[in-house]
Amino acid sequence: MKRILGLDLGTNSIGWALVEIDHENGTVKIIGIGTRILPMDAGEVKKYKEGGKIVSTAAQRTEYRGKRRLNERFLLRRDRLHLVLNLLDALPPHYKIEIDFTNEKGEKSGQFKKNKEPKLAYLPKRDREKKTKFIFMDSYQEMLDELGIENKKGSRIPYDWTLYYLRQKALTEKISLEELAWVLLSYNQKRGYEKTEVLDKSTKQNEIEEFDLSVKGVIPKNDKNHKQYFEIHLGGNDNIVYNEYADKKMTNVGDIKEVVKKSKVDDNGNTDESKTEYKVIDIYELEIKDVSYELEDGEHKNTIVFSNGWCNINKSKKYTFKYKNVVNKKYNYVVETTFDKKEKFKKRKLREPDFNENSNDWTLVKKNTEKEALAFNFQNNLLNENGSPKKYISTKIYDVLKKDAKTGSRSKIIGGMFTVVDRDYYREELNDIISLQRSYHTNLKDKKVFEQCVNTLYPNNKSHRDALLKNKNAIQHLLIEDLLLYQRPIKSKKSEISDCKYEIQYWKPLLDNDGNFIEEVEEETGEIKQKETPVYLKAVSTSHPYFQEFRIWDKLHNLKLIQLEKEVNGKLETNQDVTKKYFKTKLDYLNLFEKLNNKKSMDESQFLEHCKKHFNIDYDSKAKESNYAWNFPADEEIKGNETRVSFASRFKRCGFSKYKSFLTQEKERKLWHYLFSVNYKERSQKENKSATKFFTNFLEGSGVSDEIRNKIILDFVYFPKFTSKYCAYSEKALKKLLPLIRLSEKNETDNWANNTWYLNWKEKHKARQIEILNRLHQMDFEAKKVNFSDVMQPIVDVRNGEIPFPKGLFNALKGIKKVEDFKNLNLTQASYLVYGRHSELAFAKYWRSPDIIRNQLHKELKQHSLNNPVAEKVLLEMMQVVADIWDYYGDGKEKYF
Repeated sequence: MKRILGLDLGTNSIGWALVEIDHENGTVKIIGIGTRILPMDAGEVKKYKEGGKIVSTAAQRTEYRGKRRLNERFLLRRDRLHLVLNLLDALPPHYKIEIDFTNEKGEKSGQFKKNKEPKLAYLPKRDREKKTKFIFMDSYQEMLDELGIENKKGSRIPYDWTLYYLRQKALTEKISLEELAWVLLSYNQKRGYEKTEVLDKSTKQNEIEEFDLSVKGVIPKNDKNHKQYFEIHLGGNDNIVYNEYADKKMTNVGDIKEVVKKSKVDDNGNTDESKTEYKVIDIYELEIKDVSYELEDGEHKNTIVFSNGWCNINKSKKYTFKYKNVVNKKYNYVVETTFDKKEKFKKRKLREPDFNENSNDWTLVKKNTEKEALAFNFQNNLLNENGSPKKYISTKIYDVLKKDAKTGSRSKIIGGMFTVVDRDYYREELNDIISLQRSYHTNLKDKKVFEQCVNTLYPNNKSHRDALLKNKNAIQHLLIEDLLLYQRPIKSKKSEISDCKYEIQYWKPLLDNDGNFIEEVEEETGEIKQKETPVYLKAVSTSHPYFQEFRIWDKLHNLKLIQLEKEVNGKLETNQDVTKKYFKTKLDYLNLFEKLNNKKSMDESQFLEHCKKHFNIDYDSKAKESNYAWNFPADEEIKGNETRVSFASRFKRCGFSKYKSFLTQEKERKLWHYLFSVNYKERSQKENKSATKFFTNFLEGSGVSDEIRNKIILDFVYFPKFTSKYCAYSEKALKKLLPLIRLSEKNETDNWANNTWYLNWKEKHKARQIEILNRLHQMDFEAKKVNFSDVMQPIVDVRNGEIPFPKGLFNALKGIKKVEDFKNLNLTQASYLVYGRHSELAFAKYWRSPDIIRNQLHKELKQHSLNNPVAEKVLLEMMQVVADIWDYYGDGKEKYF
C-alpha cells in the first residue's frame, strides 16, 4: 500500500489530491481532493471587484522599498556633507547649532537634531516676528541690481532666486563660504542621471549598438544644384560623417548625438559592411511654416512644412484637429536620420510632440533641456579649450529666471524645466565652481583641514584615505565624487546566485585556545555559521567561456542525424538513426564542434548543410522536403559559443585579422572576466583609463599596431552587459567535467591542467575509476534481475553530498570495460563518475510529522529569504496544506507517507 499526495501550485491557489495505490491488487483509490485559495488583503479584493489590475506583492514591495532607499541615500549624502562643511567653517551659526555632529554611539554624524530641520538661508522665526530673515540680502540686492528691478509690491522677486544667481556667479566670481555651503547643498537634491551599463539590444540577424557621440565639426557645403547642406563629423571609432540637409544650421560643435548602429551579421559573426546602417537621433526646435490637408484614398493626409525646408507627411484614418492652430509656432521634435555606410541619406523620421500646452514627454524634455543648455553656453562664449560648449546648467536656469522677472511668469525649475539631465552637466559645473572658489578661500586649500575631513569620513578605510591625500584636486574629488555625485556600486548579490549542484565544501570552524567553537556570522546573509556547515560553490554565468564550451559538447552528445526513410533488409523503415554511420571518428565531431565554437547558433538546415559538406548526404536546402533531419524540434537551434563570437566580431572589424591564434580559451576567460566585472561607467571613466590599462596588457605579444589597439579599446568600452543568467555548475565542477565529456581532444592544453588541486584530484579520480571498474566486473547485466546489493556501498558519511557507488552509477557506466574507456562520456555518466550522483539532491530535508512541519517551517523558510514574497507565501501555504492533510487523513502518524 502506497500513498501519494499530488500538489498543483499556483500564485492564487493550491490544488491537491491524495491517492492510495495497492500494487498487489492493482487498484488506485482517490482518498481526497481539493483546492486551497490563497488569502488576499482588502485592497486586492477591492481592485479585483472593480476589474482593475492587481499588482503583485513583490512589485508593491519593490516600489515602496525604492522610495525609502532614495530618501535614505539623499539624507546620508546630506549628513556627510554637513560634516565636511562644518570642518570647512562654512555653516551659518543658526544652522550649525541644530546639527548633531556626534550621535548617541559616539560616532561622527551630520544629522539634524530630533524634530529639527532649519533652512540654511533663513534665520529661525522668533515669537514676535511675522517673517523669517533672509541672511544673504547683499547677494539678493546684487541680483536685483543686475535684473534692474526694484523690490516693491507688484514686482517682488523671491529670495530663493538668489540660489541660482549664486550658482552662476560662483563659476566666475568669489562667493562667501556660507553661500558656497548653500550652493553645494542644493546640488544634493538634483544630481542628474548617470549611465552605468550598455544594454544589448541585438537580434539574431542584426548587431545593434548605441553610442553617445559629440559633434567634432560642422562644415557648410553646396551640392550640384547650389543647394546648401551641412556635413556633420562625429567622434568615435567609426569616424561617422553624414550630411544634414536643411536651409539653416541645425547642429553645433559639441552637440551630443545619440547614434544607433545596426550591422547585418551572419552566424559566424561576420559583418556585411555594405548593409551597415546608422541612425542619428537628436531633438530640434522646428517652426511650422504651413500645414496643408487633403483626403487621399480614404486617408486623411496632413503635409507639414517647416521653416528650415523640411517636410513631414502624417496620414491617419480619422480626421484630427491638432494642426488647427500650429502655424508659425515652434515645437520640439525628436528627429531620427538614417543613412548607410557610404554616408548616403536613406530616410528621416520625425516623432511628433504632443501639441497640448501641458505636454510632459520625458524624452523630449530631457533631450531638449541638454540641447538648450549647450546652445545657450555656446552663444554666451562659455567654451572649453577645444571650442565645445561647457556643460553648465545653472547659467541657463538663471537666464530663464531673468526672463521671468521681466514677464512676471514663474517657471518651475526642479521637476519642471529640468526634470532629468545627464549627471556630467552637474559634474562639470561643480568642478569649475570648487576649482575657482579654492583660489579665494584658504580653508579649501588647507591640508590640515582636508585631512580632518578625510579622517572624519573614513576613520577605518586607510587605503581610501591615502588615495585621497595623494590627489592634487582632493577637495574637489571629495566634495563631488565622494559626497554629492557619489553613485554606490551595485551590491554583490553573490549569496543569491544559484549554488553549484555538485561542488560542496565544508566551512572549518574557528576554535579558541581551549578548543571551544567560536561563533561567526556570514557577512552576506547574516546567518550564524555552525560547526561542519556545508558551503556550496556558486554557479558561473552562462556567458563564461568554460560553460560555453561545456554546453556545446553536452548538446553534441544528444545530437542525432535521422534518415526519415531508409531501406533496411529489403523493408522501408522510417526515422532511422544514422549518426554512427557518418560520425565515425573524433575528427568528425571536432569539425562540428569548431563550427559551433565560432557561431552564435546553428539550426537544422545549417546542421544538414554541414553533413552534406563532410559526408555528402543527399540534402538540398532549397527543396521543400528532405530525407534527413535531426532529433530536435525543427524550429529549435543549438547555441554555439556566443561569448567568443561577440569578441571575435569586434576584433575583426577593428582590423585584428590574426585573432584566432591569439584568442585562446584562457585569453577568452581573462577578457570575459574583465568585461563581466567592470561596467561601462568604470571602463569609460578618465578617458577610458581602465580599458586602456587592461587591453595594453591583454594584447601584449599579439603584434597589433597602436592604431588597431586604440580601436579595440574604443570598441570594447561600449561592450554591452552580459545577460544575467547562471548555469548549474561552478567553475571547479566544469574543470572536472569538461575533459570527460569532450568527444575529441582540444587543440590547446587546459590552463588548469597543471594546478596542484587538479593534479591531486586526478590521482584520487584514477583510484575511483579502478574501484568502479572492479565492481562492474562483479556484476551480471545479462541476468533477468540484476543484483546491485553486492557492489553498492552503504552511505556512512556523505560529507560532500557524494554517494560513492549508487545504483544509477552502474546503470550509466555498464558499457565500460577498461580504464581507458572513461572518456567521451555523456553528462550523466561523467556526473556519476566524478560525484556519484546526477540529478539526485545532495541533501534532502525530511519531515516526520505535521507538528514538526508547523514548528520548524518558519525556521527553514525565513521571511524575505527568497526575495520574492509571492513565492514565500505559496510555499508556506503549501506546507500548511500538507500538514492539515496529514492530520486529517493520517491522524498525524509518522509513517503515513
